[in-house]
Amino acid sequence: MGVAQELRKALQELRQPLKDGSLCRWSMAMTNYEGHDSLSAVMTRLDNALMRAEGAGHQEVEYRPSEGAHAEASSSIGEQEWHSRIERGLAQGRIELNVKPGVEVWGQT
Repeated sequence: MGVAQELRKALQELRQPLKDGSLCRWSMAMTNYEGHDSLSAVMTRLDNALMRAEGAGHQEVEYRPSEGAHAEASSSIGEQEWHSRIERGLAQGRIELNVKPGVEVWGQT
């Protein structure tokens, strides 16, 4: 991911203003390749990651791992990171959790 981040930074410096004054955007995606992966599987993952990058509108590299161990490791790391961020936000008073009475939906509270 280090090379991708370096490329992202280099492209960021080359951004050109558009007619409306905003800057052009770059969307980047990456995935891993394992020897048993078909070209179709790799391109599908890249396409998925690129759509996420374009939709997010940020200038970061979107990573879409292959199925299996890489995906499991990636998703568990993501969950741990979100858990840490939420705990930090709560501890710093930047976010708060509120409990509200249950709302009945389809006969259940």
